[in-house]
Amino acid sequence: MKKLYLLLLFALPLLSSAQEEIKYGINIGSTYSDIRGRGYPEDFKYAFGYLIGLTTEIPLNQRWSFRTGINYERKSSAKKINYTSSGFITGPDGTGVEVTTKVNYKVTTSLDYVVIPINLKYYLDIYENNYITGGGFIAYNFDEGYKITGDKTTKSYEQNYKSFDYGISLSIGTKFKLNKNHELNVELRDNLGLANISTIDLEKISTNSICLIANWQFSL
Repeated sequence: MKKLYLLLLFALPLLSSAQEEIKYGINIGSTYSDIRGRGYPEDFKYAFGYLIGLTTEIPLNQRWSFRTGINYERKSSAKKINYTSSGFITGPDGTGVEVTTKVNYKVTTSLDYVVIPINLKYYLDIYENNYITGGGFIAYNFDEGYKITGDKTTKSYEQNYKSFDYGISLSIGTKFKLNKNHELNVELRDNLGLANISTIDLEKISTNSICLIANWQFSL
């Protein structure tokens, strides 16, 4: 018990010092996402979405810190479909005219997630300007939608994607000091999903999302 008290007495000054240096932030940015897998996912390509959220950074020492938060992220992917159809139209005089119609449309699927990143942040220089982060993320899919050439479709089927996702998170970024308590981080992050989010047997679908993030960070 005495050892525990001594440990707490030693840790309290460190915790109080770290508490003063905790940084909070607001995220806003864009996502460039795709779904990976065999079969129909191969027809879909990367598409743009967006994200917004909050962050917390807890310094461990001059170069290392622990960072987490919560983001709303829209992960989209799209494919283009082109086909040609032919038919006859009969005029008033009974003459048949052959008509060829070319149809081009775009199908976009959007998955809306609540994402919680869990990362370690390492500053590459003693000035704490440039950094890399590594770790993982967990995510919950609470909605999905489809658009065909801009018109949102109504779902009349069961959900094809599981709610839970997780994966590896890696990023590189730089910091711009605004004043004593405020700074701007610009970061490029890749969230590589490892979970199979497909609800269909014998099929595997995973996510991948490249994020460009602007993070306004401040200390209290």
